[in-house]
Amino acid sequence: MKTLHIHFGPVQSFIATARTTQDLWAGSFLLSVLSRAALNEAIKAGAKAIRPYQESSSKTNTLSKVEGVEAQVSDSDVTRVATAALGGWNELWQQIADKAFGRIEERADDTAREIWDRQIQAIWEQYWAVGEYQELRRRKSVRSFKYEEEPGEKCTLCGTREALHRRNARRRDIRTFWADLAQTLGPQFIQDDGRERLCAVCFTKRLASDILRELVLKESFPFPSTAAFALVTWRLRLLDSGKPRVKDAVNVFLKALESHGAKKADNLFFPPEGMSVPELLKYDGDYFIPESYDGDRLSHLSEGSRTELKDGLRKIQTEARKAKIVESTTSFAVLSMDGDGMGQLLQKNPDLKRDISKAMTDFARQVPGIVERHWGRVVYAGGDDVLALLPPEMALDAAREIRIQFTETMRDIPGIKQPPTISAGIIFAPMTIPLQTAVRRSHYLLEDVAKGHRIHANDGQIHEKDAFAIEVWDRGGANLRLVKKWDHPDGSSWVDRIYELGDRLTPTHKVPLTKGFLYSCADLLRRHAFDPSDEEVVGKLLLVDYLRSRNEQISKLKESDEGMAKATDLIRELMEVARDDATEGSLSGDHVLMLKYFVREEVA
Repeated sequence: MKTLHIHFGPVQSFIATARTTQDLWAGSFLLSVLSRAALNEAIKAGAKAIRPYQESSSKTNTLSKVEGVEAQVSDSDVTRVATAALGGWNELWQQIADKAFGRIEERADDTAREIWDRQIQAIWEQYWAVGEYQELRRRKSVRSFKYEEEPGEKCTLCGTREALHRRNARRRDIRTFWADLAQTLGPQFIQDDGRERLCAVCFTKRLASDILRELVLKESFPFPSTAAFALVTWRLRLLDSGKPRVKDAVNVFLKALESHGAKKADNLFFPPEGMSVPELLKYDGDYFIPESYDGDRLSHLSEGSRTELKDGLRKIQTEARKAKIVESTTSFAVLSMDGDGMGQLLQKNPDLKRDISKAMTDFARQVPGIVERHWGRVVYAGGDDVLALLPPEMALDAAREIRIQFTETMRDIPGIKQPPTISAGIIFAPMTIPLQTAVRRSHYLLEDVAKGHRIHANDGQIHEKDAFAIEVWDRGGANLRLVKKWDHPDGSSWVDRIYELGDRLTPTHKVPLTKGFLYSCADLLRRHAFDPSDEEVVGKLLLVDYLRSRNEQISKLKESDEGMAKATDLIRELMEVARDDATEGSLSGDHVLMLKYFVREEVA
């Protein structure tokens, strides 16, 4: 028997090239379906799958991101199995692309068809090798590059391939072509007025959800927008407030949404077990942003409907402020996670590949439930690789639970003495930045920052990876960054410590923090490059500044030795969070300001 490796790509860039969250999910799901078709054909041709792990009862994994297949095949079946796998992928891709072209065929001419065929046939990188995984790497290094820069006006989504158009089309003609298509297909597929002009690949991706519903899903699976994730927590706080005037304003708004024909979906979110989706979360986030009613995001509503709904939303916001409900955020979170050193683990344990593959499959199956309990949605969870969108308030806690699940699953593999770890990259991004920018930044935070995190421990050892990196962006770009190992040196969880300090920003806490003090603390740390030997002095400065607050709870702390001890402990904990482990103990103002994003409140 020989080991056959088959590679499919591009994967990461194919998924990340997305304008909407539905694009993002559709790209991932499309690759999942294609890779499963390839694997099933390989098995039919006589292969025994090693990776991804395949149970006899399993036909498809709708969330996996599979970049290749590793299987055992007999010496005489190698070429036949590889050909079958590639054929399974390519035939299904062509079938999907043909259905997509059918949506524009009446408006297309020979030129559009020529562009279409060229792009559809050139998108995939596919190659295979026999032997150890290193053989596949060698095969990759000698593959021939067929890339030729495409002529004409480029696709407004990927920016690399030519936008579809008819013969002898000028720029104005191309815009007209796509404006006409938008009228035919509807705004859910193409932006109107010719603003969006797509290549064959990006157009197929855009229609993939609709086409795959016919071929595979048999039902619709809408994916929440970035606005929906940003506003989850605020909407839950409204429902949990118990304030009659807030409740009345919400009920009036819900009735108005229904009467004016606002679009509703029961399966935007999948709630924690034992809980149904509140009506307020069945509507996408744009309905809860006043500015949406002034633009074209809600163009399916009449002008009168938009005016009435905007007034109703303003009423909710007014009552929420009176009830002191924390205002809605304008950011969503992208979470990327990946196992550390999985390639080395597989190379060092060739006899355990199938066991490791099964463990990764078991882990991936648990991820959606964890993310959905935190009111997020998984884009993909394949093997040790995760991409998800979440409300920012819940993203780090979800990452912590995923890490626990990964550790527990990998620990159960027989024969593995030191189970692998997992790292995470998280970005809190404003709704105004391009989605693909946020996704790519989360991958950068994962691969370059979290996995590149090195700590020189007191015992002389260097601890790498097994970390999380979080960035907060505003409209101008990256603003704050926090990087930590999952575990504190004393064995406690850094995530718990961060949330516990964040909770001190609530006004009812007996030893509270205030945002004013956090800004003052960050300003002090940024203005002075403190050496680790200065920590005692810094601690005293921060304690004096903290006790100057007019906050009633903080004032009470000064009245007793016990209160002063609690204040001193708080400053010590704050300085531990501020410590930048990777730069030998310098204190980071970014770390301090990040705490304001981790205030947990009881929500429905």
